[in-house]
Amino acid sequence: MDCITKIRNDVKEVVKKIITNNNTPTFLVAVSCGVDSICLLHELEYLRDNEINFDIVVCHVNHGKRKQSDVEEEYIRRYCDAKNLKLYVLKLQEEDFSGSNFQEEARKKRIEFFLDVAKKENTKYIFLAHHKNDDIETIIMEQMRNASIQSLCGLKEISYLKNKDVYFVRPFINILKEDLYNLSKVNNYTYFEDYTNNEDNYTRNKVRHYLVNSTVNKNNIDEFIDGYKKQMINLCNSVIFERDEFIDKYCERRKDKTIIDLKHFSILDDEIKIDCLFEILKEEKFSRKNIEEILKLFCISGNKKINYKNILIIKEYDKLTFIFNTYLDSLDDYNSYEIVLNDFGYYKIDGSHFVEIDSLDEKKSFKVSNKDIICYNQSMFPFILRGKQDGDRILIKGGSKKVNDLLTDLKVPLSKREQVRVLVDKMDRIIAVLGLRKSYILNEYKDDQNCNIIIKTNYLKDFE
Repeated sequence: MDCITKIRNDVKEVVKKIITNNNTPTFLVAVSCGVDSICLLHELEYLRDNEINFDIVVCHVNHGKRKQSDVEEEYIRRYCDAKNLKLYVLKLQEEDFSGSNFQEEARKKRIEFFLDVAKKENTKYIFLAHHKNDDIETIIMEQMRNASIQSLCGLKEISYLKNKDVYFVRPFINILKEDLYNLSKVNNYTYFEDYTNNEDNYTRNKVRHYLVNSTVNKNNIDEFIDGYKKQMINLCNSVIFERDEFIDKYCERRKDKTIIDLKHFSILDDEIKIDCLFEILKEEKFSRKNIEEILKLFCISGNKKINYKNILIIKEYDKLTFIFNTYLDSLDDYNSYEIVLNDFGYYKIDGSHFVEIDSLDEKKSFKVSNKDIICYNQSMFPFILRGKQDGDRILIKGGSKKVNDLLTDLKVPLSKREQVRVLVDKMDRIIAVLGLRKSYILNEYKDDQNCNIIIKTNYLKDFE
């Protein structure tokens, strides 16, 4: 089979995989105007015009880094106008980049643009012109980064972005770039060469020049890569199965935090542990080195609380908790504000907590021994409800104790200690650590003469 026939068959087979009914889908095609994407656009047009019905929408990004970029943009505008193709163009300026990592920033901006257009066009399919050379580069780059097993499998022909409900489709993933040049030459396609691809300013360019381009057509390296990918995919599937099974059974995942069962985590193979952490922390974009550093925390004896980059990691007893940045922000707010309780009434603290202050006449059947019921005197108004602070002490029988030491004695999880609240009277004395311990001061107010108000809370459930 000649290369042109193979290319057209590959494109056709991929399109057939994603067209499952008689509807006419829209395919968003990313076109940079390089040989790869120009070939992809032409081959999709050929398939649409001759065999399978679908619509094409073109996306082009002008990065504004080369004078030729404007020429390329003008070319694709004229081309789409002549072919009656809908076109979206994103034109970037130098100020759109911070300068720290242009390639990575540009990639993110392109993907954001493609996803935005896909949403506007109500399509799930974004076609990219990645080919086998790109795949080999990616595998080598991921090996250099010591990445997860899953990323070592290279690029997929069709990959699904679950949170956006979008598919990235790569019909050329099994095609060498040399074959795309041949296809372009035979069909006299117009394309543009980006001279910056010949520079060695970026690691990926060096990998391309010194590893991929110099070996890909020698010693059947592409066949070796095919075999390597098959083996890696088999291994990857096995790891993913074990990883997902563990996460489903032994991880509690919320929007703001994830809690891992350490007992079951500890018996996993090290590579499964690493892949579990990659999956749990994928939004943090950590490298393998970062993940291995986090893994070492499991070996530290005792309970620990560590700030690592944008997350708080808490190791306590048989659990490891990751608290993410948005939740940390809320904890800062939680500890910094205070509520003044200056009269009888019902005080709604947040979505799930309250404090209610009643006169003694409404004491009824309340048990003062209950940790959520406080018997006190209205002469001590106003009360202040606040987060605990360093140096806070509460009176106990025989003396006083630091609130932090009290929490340790009561084995309050580290992940909950920042949520602890104390109730303070007008003399700035802590009369209760809500839901946990009442001050020994309250013994002075046991009789009816001194006790004339009841303070009721519902914090006990937080620590049961």
